[in-house]
Amino acid sequence: MAFGENVSNTPTSDAQPTGRFIQCSNGHYYAEYLERCPYCGSVSSMTKTSYQEESWCHPSEYIIDDKGYYYMINPDGETASFLCWSKTARDVYQDYMQFRDWLVECTLDDVQEVQRREKYFDSVRIKAPSAILKVPREIVHDDKTYPVVCIKSGAFAFCEINAIIIPDTIIHIEENTFLKCDKLKELIIPDSVKVLSSRAISGCKNLIEITWKGITYANDICEPFVFPDYKDKYAIKLKNVNIANQSAIECTPEHISQLASNEIFVFGSNIAGIHGGGAARYAYEHFGAEWGNGIGLAGQSYAIPTMHGGVKEIKPYVDKFIEFAEAHPQYRFLVTPIGCGIAGFTSCQIAPLFFKAIHIPNIILPKDFYDVLLPLEENVINQIIH
Repeated sequence: MAFGENVSNTPTSDAQPTGRFIQCSNGHYYAEYLERCPYCGSVSSMTKTSYQEESWCHPSEYIIDDKGYYYMINPDGETASFLCWSKTARDVYQDYMQFRDWLVECTLDDVQEVQRREKYFDSVRIKAPSAILKVPREIVHDDKTYPVVCIKSGAFAFCEINAIIIPDTIIHIEENTFLKCDKLKELIIPDSVKVLSSRAISGCKNLIEITWKGITYANDICEPFVFPDYKDKYAIKLKNVNIANQSAIECTPEHISQLASNEIFVFGSNIAGIHGGGAARYAYEHFGAEWGNGIGLAGQSYAIPTMHGGVKEIKPYVDKFIEFAEAHPQYRFLVTPIGCGIAGFTSCQIAPLFFKAIHIPNIILPKDFYDVLLPLEENVINQIIH
């Protein structure tokens, strides 16, 4: 599909990019009108066939329902994923992703081309057949019923919708699912969703609230969400929060005897890595902690030193852990009450070090830490408001 075809609010000609991308034999993307790749000098491996025009929809892999929505059967053969609501929408998203790939290889000579394309993608929006779209709970294909458990990347990217209804069969929402959905103001994510990928929601400039796991988050400075990334700003709990009732909040179990393949046991250690007792010894015996290594990841464990000084000395190692966890969203970090055993600290002393971790979905904290942090956060919010 050429840029600007079959989309609403198509920008004027000065905003549209010129030409298309093609791919050379070494995998670089470059403008179609060039005879050779400007990065390596090789010729196109696609004989002037635009990468964007390659058909992504093969009947053997994809299913189209009576509404024109696209699905795919998952590798388990028992469940399905929602792919997108129209081929036009998918093509625009494919164009955008190839543009992002091309940016990695582009040079300073391509500045004007980059600006044109960025202006295009800031302007293009695809009008949906209805202001409210609903993802079905299941699809029927060849007389077999498949529950829909995943929403794939870019499913609603650049889509003009006011609301989206997500069924409670969905377990995973992939990255860029809600990208530049300008008319979306509120989004309710069912509690069934266990994995909300990094940048699943971004560039939605009018999105005010997101509700997930019984908590409503609000954009604190009216900028587009990049959810669940909170590096420069984080969403604040606005309503539907009962500090006394934390049943909606997942806490680290008091006793951990085994871990899933993607789970990491976070424990308090000493810098020398002498794991002689408590959670440190358990991590050494069961989860791959290394003797002599008292800092960071080893096996399915992560060590945070707590025996070398006061809270001020522990803080840099907690900050480093939080940064590491944000950079590795594929793992779930189960934080034990570090420093509150042999080290002799209390939850009131250690929990505030994890304040930034409250809204990082792959960091799970002990209940004692949440007892300290949630009222603390409410006080901070009140200070911001007043």
